[in-house]
Amino acid sequence: MKSIFEGSIDRFATTTGKRIFFNPAVMNRKTAGDIPSECERKYPVACSYAYTQADTLQMILPSGWELEASPPHQEISVPFGYYRYHYSLQDQHFKFIRVLRIDQNHIPPEQYADYLEFMNSVVMTDNSKFVLKQE
Repeated sequence: MKSIFEGSIDRFATTTGKRIFFNPAVMNRKTAGDIPSECERKYPVACSYAYTQADTLQMILPSGWELEASPPHQEISVPFGYYRYHYSLQDQHFKFIRVLRIDQNHIPPEQYADYLEFMNSVVMTDNSKFVLKQE
């Protein structure tokens, strides 16, 4: 299924002087609250179901602005899931793609350390900012 949304988002970006800070992961961003707090696990991590979240955001950068800083591209593949965070910029056309796939609805305790590492990477990347600078 493919859905297309057009519109505007309040507080999508913040400005400071000649810089704009924004995070394009607006639909399905993970936060620290999505990471279990246990250090060790006795029982499986239970998800209601296996799932895939796939988001694409496209925008045209304002004239006279250039991308000054950006988070690194990410691609992580683990036995229980996959994460991809990728963007491109060509002729002021910015395209962002984020995919998070959880393949198992029960992640066994022996994979818990890997799950924590995976989710920490997802949260850190999902909450990264891009910086535009006025030329």
